[in-house]
Amino acid sequence: MSVLCYFYAQRGASLTRIPSWLMQHLVLCAFVMAVARGQVRYSIPEEMTKGSLVGNIVQDLGLDVKRLKSGRARIFTEDSREYIGLNVDKGTLVVKERIDREELCAQVSPCSLHFQIILENPMELHRIDVEILDINDNAPVFTRREIQFQISESATPGAKFSLDNAHDSDVGFNTLQKYTLYPPDHFSLKEQMGNDGLKYVEMVLQKTLDRENQEEHKLILTAFDGGSPQKSGTIKISVLVIDANDNAPVFSLPVYRVSLLENSPKGTGVVSVTATDKDKGTNAELRYSFSQTSGKALDLFNIDSESGDITVNGDLDFERTKHFQLHVEATDKGGLTDSSKVIIELIDVNDNAPIISLISFSNPIPEDAAPETVIAMLNVKDMDSGRNGQVKCSIAPNLPFKIQSSALNFYSVTTDQLLDREKMSEYNITITAIDEGSPSFSTNKTLTLKISDVNDNAPMFQRQSYTAYVMENNLPGVSVLSVTAHDKDAGNNARISYFLEDILVNGVSASTFISVNAESGEILAVRSFDYEQTKEFNIRVKAQDGGNPPLSSNVSVKITIQDQNDNAPQVLYPVQSGASVVAEIVPRSADVGYLVTKVVAVDVDSGQNAWLSYKLQKATDRALFEVGLQNGEIRTVRQVTDKDAVKQRLTVVVEDNGKPSHLPVYRVSLFENSPIGAVVIKVSATDNDQGANGEIAYSFSRSSGKALDLFHIDTNTGEITVGGDLDYEKAKQFELNIDATDKGGLTDSSKVVIDIIDVNDNPPVISVISFSNPIPEDAAPETVIAMLNVKDLDSGRNGQVKCSIAPDVPFKMGNDGLKYVEMILQKTLDRENQEEHKLILTAFDGGSPQKSGTIKISVLVIDANDNAPVFSLPVYRVSLLENSPKGTGVVSVTATDKDKGTNAERRYSFSQTSGKALELFDIDSESGDITVNGDLDFERSKHFQLNVEAADTGGLTDSSKVIIELIDINDNAPMISLISFSNPIPEDAAPETVIAMLNVKDMDSGRNGQVKCSIALNLPFKIQSSASNFYSVTTDQLLDREKMPEYNITITAIDEGSPSFSTNKTLTLKISDVNDNAPMFQRQSYTAYVMENNLPGVSVLSVKAHDKDDGNNARISYFLEDILVNGVSASTFISVNAESGEILAVRSFDYEQTKELNIRVKAQNH
Repeated sequence: MSVLCYFYAQRGASLTRIPSWLMQHLVLCAFVMAVARGQVRYSIPEEMTKGSLVGNIVQDLGLDVKRLKSGRARIFTEDSREYIGLNVDKGTLVVKERIDREELCAQVSPCSLHFQIILENPMELHRIDVEILDINDNAPVFTRREIQFQISESATPGAKFSLDNAHDSDVGFNTLQKYTLYPPDHFSLKEQMGNDGLKYVEMVLQKTLDRENQEEHKLILTAFDGGSPQKSGTIKISVLVIDANDNAPVFSLPVYRVSLLENSPKGTGVVSVTATDKDKGTNAELRYSFSQTSGKALDLFNIDSESGDITVNGDLDFERTKHFQLHVEATDKGGLTDSSKVIIELIDVNDNAPIISLISFSNPIPEDAAPETVIAMLNVKDMDSGRNGQVKCSIAPNLPFKIQSSALNFYSVTTDQLLDREKMSEYNITITAIDEGSPSFSTNKTLTLKISDVNDNAPMFQRQSYTAYVMENNLPGVSVLSVTAHDKDAGNNARISYFLEDILVNGVSASTFISVNAESGEILAVRSFDYEQTKEFNIRVKAQDGGNPPLSSNVSVKITIQDQNDNAPQVLYPVQSGASVVAEIVPRSADVGYLVTKVVAVDVDSGQNAWLSYKLQKATDRALFEVGLQNGEIRTVRQVTDKDAVKQRLTVVVEDNGKPSHLPVYRVSLFENSPIGAVVIKVSATDNDQGANGEIAYSFSRSSGKALDLFHIDTNTGEITVGGDLDYEKAKQFELNIDATDKGGLTDSSKVVIDIIDVNDNPPVISVISFSNPIPEDAAPETVIAMLNVKDLDSGRNGQVKCSIAPDVPFKMGNDGLKYVEMILQKTLDRENQEEHKLILTAFDGGSPQKSGTIKISVLVIDANDNAPVFSLPVYRVSLLENSPKGTGVVSVTATDKDKGTNAERRYSFSQTSGKALELFDIDSESGDITVNGDLDFERSKHFQLNVEAADTGGLTDSSKVIIELIDINDNAPMISLISFSNPIPEDAAPETVIAMLNVKDMDSGRNGQVKCSIALNLPFKIQSSASNFYSVTTDQLLDREKMPEYNITITAIDEGSPSFSTNKTLTLKISDVNDNAPMFQRQSYTAYVMENNLPGVSVLSVKAHDKDDGNNARISYFLEDILVNGVSASTFISVNAESGEILAVRSFDYEQTKELNIRVKAQNH
């Protein structure tokens, strides 16, 4: 830029204007952007050293190194750290930072690094994916060092318990592959794959636990990966076995023997009984009580139910009772019991000197006690002093005992010879203590020593053999004989049972003929005997005592069948056909005594019943014939005459000598309960006299006893009838002595034996001997629940009783092998199915009609922990808003337990759940309510899987899953990342010049994560998407720095959520100057006045120019244009300061020579 300067002299010179010229320079710079895209994928193992080669990017993308440099190649990554570096000089990608795949991606597979290589001029984006391959650099790890379980010993095999999962940060085959459990004695492992791809493991009970045998089990769970070399991790498992009430209390002693002074005051301690229970806790809490103890003893002693201390509660008097036997029972809270005996021997207190105190007394002692066995220890004391207090003791010399001093004032009574209880079962040992006073005083103390039995005697029958007589045609079940044996022993050793030895009678078992009542020894006929078939037989009965081992003896019993007149005589001759009459011819000339014929008859009975007599019952003429009473010969009594009828009809009767003839009337069987008036039998007697002398009266003799009250006899007819109530259970047989008396006072006697036949008129009666109630549901089958006594007063089949119970109950009836019926647990109980069993036990006899008796028993079942909790759902699915505040309810999981009481109490907890989830959620152990306990962020984790476990107090568990899907809310504003920023840019940049590259990201999802970008409309810029999530800011028109040297470009990224979030990022863009403006003087021309004769160098004038550009483009220098003034160069007159534009006089002017001059000054920028 130049300016025309006018110089005027001060002496009337005219002004001449010099025109100026302008010089202008224009620089145009244009930026053009082109985007090229490419993609390359590499795979490298983790943990490579820094500087390791990843790949040759130049070769793989088809670039050259120069392009990398000219395009200012660089890596853009969204990661917080830049793991891969770009070597621009070589065009290679190298490892820049340590890469730990587990830290980078956790369990996500494949694990990749994603970044962009950006080149400028033109713009290129190249996506690079580097897959990080896993190496086996991590062993499986458990989150805890130890797992503790509490499992009830009643837990059934098959019960499952969730274990902690091991975590292996590696993936693929290098991650967790299998588990092992050691030792495998009681538990095994069950592995399963969850929906989340994790391998879950459960511990399964294989064998029933026994806390009393082993209270704690120590196990090691080992997790193995599949790498090579293989890595492993372990966790300790501690199983504490919770007690179940499977052990009854046990007393420390079966018998407590206590000696106690009489007159001991109330509250005196007798003995402290103690029982232990192998169970634990409440199952081992015991209560003591008396059981099966006489009322008298209960009035005198008391027992503390908690401590077992037995104390005196009444007045003890040795003279009344010398000893007591208390039965004590210890019961745990499950109803299981044990019993013991407390034998209390009272020590006599004698208030007369001397005093004999019984210190110990072994009573009873067994009869096989050896000589020198100590029976009693005595303390003899005399309250006197001196000789009056000196005492000597003695006992009677005729006893098998002796007394001797064992220490000062102490004496022991010992056996002096062998004892025999059967000769003497009890001794009264009188100990005499006499002092040496004068007169002396003495005290007698008698010890009653019982000799306890030893089974040293076999039962002995009262006879060496027995003979029984049974009338034939007896009723089955009739008593034949009772055998009795005696055992000199006592108690069970003397309790005798009778058995029929199995021998053969007539080729068949004796038991088909005879049975023996095991308790009474009564021998009963099993069948009706027939004398004509069996006349006698022998059996053997064994008597066996109840000792251990038992002793026995045998006796022979001969049973003779007595003949009864049950067969009528049979006529052998003359032979009679049907009802025809036998004809015999007698000549009329027959003499007296002529033998007409002989009747021959036989009787299969025997003895008197077979003695036959022949009588002429009817005859045409009784005076003509007679029959021999003994031989049956029919002879003429007189001479046959012509007057006699041609045909004589004779009827001969053959009678045996039985009583009565032909009929078995000696023994009669009669049903009990026969009505009064019922005919028993009709007896008859014959009298050969005539008239009143032949009239017979019947009566009972006085010897018939009680039977006279129960039977009547008709005096005239001899008919015996029932006169009272017949009861088989009171009397099984009656003997009636009957007299037949004629009017002349002659008498004959007979006996009628009446066997009472049992009628089934008594139902069985059931009584409970012992009953364990309630019972635990885990009681083992074959456990005896109750002991019953079943009795039927009837006999034979009527008294044979069988017990039954409904078939659909878990109990059965059995026998203890002696005399009691047992109710036995048949199969395992299930309280959850039935808590109470109301049973009806029925006893049926063998009578007809059958009778029965019943008893109702209610059995309560105590719960055992045999049911694990069960969740209501196997999987709970929940949707939950992220950012839900702490305490927000997520879901309430519920599990039910069919058990009862404490066994049904459940506690909820998380199991096999990641530590991250445990920090974010909480579960109420009692209610199962799951609540938020941390900050939920959808952008970090979109879903969670919680494994919940419900455990009862017995350690039984069930597990379920809670899958929580987080619902994204628009809680994240978009993030703007500046990838590149060209600042400043020249003001002559062409439209579409790229100013900046941006990456825009919103952590939300869906519409909440969809973002749009914009800038203000009044700016000469625009923003446009160049690739997914990438935006470019470009110029939209020409710029002019002189109008706007700087722009604040605010980029707004707004998501589509509701409500939406937005982010602003302001780029401060400076416009760099282009020298597009020439300097401009403040005036178009200048005029200066200089006084002549001035000094050289004097300032004439300062010119000033301004340049709209900036920097060097606006820095102005001033120059004097080289023009001629008065024919010479202007520079000889004037100079210009290049910096300030000051015009200086070079010479001293002379007005007379030069009145004015014109120069041109140029202003030029840089």
